[in-house]
Amino acid sequence: LGTVVCPGALATRFQVGMAAQSIATVSLNIRNAAGAAAADSVRGLLPPGAIASVIGGPQCATNATWWNVTYTATNGTITTGWIAEGDAVEYWLQPYGVGVAGPGGLIAPEDMSQFAPITPANVGQLSALTQTSVMTSLAELMPANSADAFLEEQSSGLPVLYSGTTRQSLSLTLGHAGQMVRALTLAGDPDLGGVQAATLENNPANNAQTLLYVWSLNTINGQQQVMQSFGLTLPFPANDIEFSPSGRWVAATSGTFMAVDPNTPNGVYVWEIVSGAQVAALQLPSAGGGMTFSPDGRFMVVASPAAEIYVFDTATWAQLATLPAAPALSGSTALTFSPNSQWLVFGEQGGTVQVYHTNTWTLLRTLTPEYEGAAAFVDFSPDGTVLAVGIVYFASQHPENRASTLALWDANTGLLLRTLPEFNDLPRALGFRSGGRQLVAIGQQSWWSWAVQ
Repeated sequence: LGTVVCPGALATRFQVGMAAQSIATVSLNIRNAAGAAAADSVRGLLPPGAIASVIGGPQCATNATWWNVTYTATNGTITTGWIAEGDAVEYWLQPYGVGVAGPGGLIAPEDMSQFAPITPANVGQLSALTQTSVMTSLAELMPANSADAFLEEQSSGLPVLYSGTTRQSLSLTLGHAGQMVRALTLAGDPDLGGVQAATLENNPANNAQTLLYVWSLNTINGQQQVMQSFGLTLPFPANDIEFSPSGRWVAATSGTFMAVDPNTPNGVYVWEIVSGAQVAALQLPSAGGGMTFSPDGRFMVVASPAAEIYVFDTATWAQLATLPAAPALSGSTALTFSPNSQWLVFGEQGGTVQVYHTNTWTLLRTLTPEYEGAAAFVDFSPDGTVLAVGIVYFASQHPENRASTLALWDANTGLLLRTLPEFNDLPRALGFRSGGRQLVAIGQQSWWSWAVQ
């Protein structure tokens, strides 16, 4: 795999017997011969997202790598012929159902039982497991142990499910055509009754409104399905959304960041999902940005660009504390709780990471990176011993002009354990998966995962 290189083409990622999925934005021609270009050489088309079986090849022709494939359309029509894998710049096909070959070899992303959970004692043995190219403007990792993710595709502006870096069918798409998805959140467990999703979408008819939808993702008769549960029209531009850990509530923040708009309230609003009824409407001193709930469901925290974090008690919705902070992003990725809910962690604009006790809301420690940047992504390993931080650099903040750095810290001591130099992309998602055996980072142009090897 990856050893054949045709002149003028990228190295192949296929071999006979694999499945190939189209990642092109237009249908690909299946021709009667490798390199054929005449109009009458087209036997059929492989639509975007469709999957074909590789039965022969490769052959080198017209500066491309060609594979003999067979494709069964939804109407039952079977087409067999030759298709180009890509050109000198990009792939048009990707392997389906397996991991992408990386330094650790070819490994199915869901088969992680052979790897040890990531701990402070073994992070030195972490190495890249999979790596592939993928273009995205928004990403959200599936909850629990799944390494799947929804990625917003630039062609449609809608999040589509990717399973271990492989694009799933178009039926697993969130959002509505023509209503760009601005924010996305997921909750639940794919193995325990399904997953819920919520999207914030633009209202093409009224820029002063935001459309909030809640979706359910379930497996029915062995097939994954997406169904809309309910929708709300919010009379203001919303900034972020989050589920409570139990999936009982969904919450959204509002407020303007750059200038004060008297028509946009500074607040956070909570709805019960089953009934759709609003259970809380909390006014904030300044705009509400990223937010998150503690794993035990007791606390809700909201970050503000006014350099404050507001803490609420979900039993009474009373405000418990106001913490000084300079949040790195308006989204929730720079906020997290430890798995036992004892610590609140948030990344700041300067790259520092603040750790607070939740029993007293006092500062425990400050983590300081080697170079100033924005600590925009934070996530704990499931056992709470390792904290992963994604730091984004702007202009010439990093002496090597890096776009980002992934740093791993000992959560109990505050010791910087190591950085992962392979990832040098603008992060879109970061998290531990597969019971803490896998660290996944999705960037603007790439998808990486690491494991102890």
